[in-house]
Amino acid sequence: MRGLWLALLLPLIGGCATGVPGYCYADRWRGCEEPLRRAKAGDVTAMMQVGLSYEIARKNRAAMAWYRRAADAGHHRAISPYARLLGHDRPAEALAWLERGAAAGDRDSRFSLAMTLAQGPDPALHDAPRARAILDALVAEGDTAATLDYARWQARLPEGKAKARELYEKLSAQEGSFGMYPPLARMLVAGEGGPADPVRGRAMLEAYVAQVPIDTPVVEDLIVLLEKGIGGPADPERAAGFRKYIDENTPTLEEIL
Repeated sequence: MRGLWLALLLPLIGGCATGVPGYCYADRWRGCEEPLRRAKAGDVTAMMQVGLSYEIARKNRAAMAWYRRAADAGHHRAISPYARLLGHDRPAEALAWLERGAAAGDRDSRFSLAMTLAQGPDPALHDAPRARAILDALVAEGDTAATLDYARWQARLPEGKAKARELYEKLSAQEGSFGMYPPLARMLVAGEGGPADPVRGRAMLEAYVAQVPIDTPVVEDLIVLLEKGIGGPADPERAAGFRKYIDENTPTLEEIL
């Protein structure tokens, strides 16, 4: 998840002289003198760039210092990464920063605040009703990433299955969103969060596998339905074909290493 967050942030904070978009090599600073000069001169975008550079170099204390400088300078987008690094050691302080960013209207702070209230490291700070209220607002604003994490959170809760299914339905209805088919299909087949609909669930898995045949866990889900005749006629021949495909296209441990 950390890698995904960094990948999403990189394009937002500009390039640097190393030729690597968005950050410099903070462990040696070759080619990064200019971003550092601008950061020291008060450029909040450069502060974010330097903070991210340190974070990628796993120098979190230095990263936090630059994120904090950017946040103190009024750059609200620095609050969420600063709070994230604070989170495990000082969760109450991190929560206070996220409250500040959310109050300023920063989307990342609102989202991080909601997830901290939902499932943060300190259970004493959890506030599920408030987390849901924030996430419901983000969903209403069309925030796809928030909708997905909201669905995943609710799917883990026995009392949240219906909400998760509603959210997955919303996501799967978006154009080009077949990536949302597997979690919804599993709920439809199992009858989680609403009436079972194995026919639709199987059709969704078929559609997904046609697009992403290398997603082994989803292919294996489809194989079970084909073998057992769930959601449609049993088709052991196709199931065997999928198993052969998996065997032939899954690398061995030796190949990976």
